[in-house]
Amino acid sequence: MKIVLVQFAPARDGRAASRQRVATLLSEAQGDWFVLPEMALSGFSMNLGAASWGDEDFAFFAGLSQRKQAYVTVGGVRKGRNCAFTFDPKGELISTYEKRHLFSISGEDKTYKAGDGVEGFELETRTGTRLGVGPSVCYDLRFPYHYWKQAPGAGIFFVIAAWPRSRREHWRSLLAARAIENQAFVVGVNRTRDSYPAKERDRLGDSGESETEYAGDSLLLDPRGRILLDCGEAEGAFAAEIDPAEVAAWRNRFGAMADRLE
Repeated sequence: MKIVLVQFAPARDGRAASRQRVATLLSEAQGDWFVLPEMALSGFSMNLGAASWGDEDFAFFAGLSQRKQAYVTVGGVRKGRNCAFTFDPKGELISTYEKRHLFSISGEDKTYKAGDGVEGFELETRTGTRLGVGPSVCYDLRFPYHYWKQAPGAGIFFVIAAWPRSRREHWRSLLAARAIENQAFVVGVNRTRDSYPAKERDRLGDSGESETEYAGDSLLLDPRGRILLDCGEAEGAFAAEIDPAEVAAWRNRFGAMADRLE
């Protein structure tokens, strides 16, 4: 199964420009599953009107998944909730995960409503193998129980994010921890570059700058926590192959999951 991590800088509050950027980045890319960052069309924004998806945004990604004959997972906003949408190769919206843990430090909880549950879904590979997927968005990564409860049915987790450069080591360490403790693949896709132009960063000062610079660091890890793909800081569509059978093989060989008390 070929997974494509799409790391880029969304146009701030500019969904049409971001759609065009995605189209350009993916014009030649091929894969079975494309994963894009949190709020991929607007950047992480407290401007609810600018971040909320319209019909044209859903149509764009439905068309993209059809053209690529692939699954597409992408972050967006609907009905006041920070979501991860997944489209299947037919262009059907098969999963909407609503972010459960809102980043109160930035005031996200003052603008958005939290999701009240989590439901996984399955990807079907071209060979007919099915792989359970556990969804999460950014700040969810800091809460292990979110993943523990999903782990029995999930062979792979995704984390789509707008994670700041100032805490990049937390991002990398926590992604590895989630892979190791759940014995599952983990796909972490973060945005890159600055969210504000230089003049705006100067006005915000150090506190603003630390929250609006992004290093990328999108990663794909295997069930042992080993890095299969590290995207660095560059924009682009980065691909790697995984074998879903590795999940059961490792869990059978090293049976830590069976020893959990909760």
